[in-house]
Amino acid sequence: MYSKVLLAFFITFLSLNLVYNHYSNTNNNNTKQCQVCIDSVNFLTFEIKHYNKTIIDLTELTKDLCEDIGGKMVVLECDYIINNIENIIKWIGDGSTPLWICQKLSLC
Repeated sequence: MYSKVLLAFFITFLSLNLVYNHYSNTNNNNTKQCQVCIDSVNFLTFEIKHYNKTIIDLTELTKDLCEDIGGKMVVLECDYIINNIENIIKWIGDGSTPLWICQKLSLC
């Protein structure tokens, strides 16, 4: 339950930041989007290391939360996370920093 709440929190912030960034091109927005990405990667790292979540677990958790949240605003973000979750998990396993991962995803 705690995992779902945290992931919902990060997906919501990512969604809001991406929509906000769509309407504004300031560097401050890029900083916010980057921070949300870093927070999300930290969350996934926590889930993997403390709860030994697998790619299937994390993908299902993300899908469930996306269905619970619903709405058009999160569709792109959910798809983006799901489509990149394998790489994100690999990079976490390789010991990459959240900043490096987010740069690789072009969010920082």
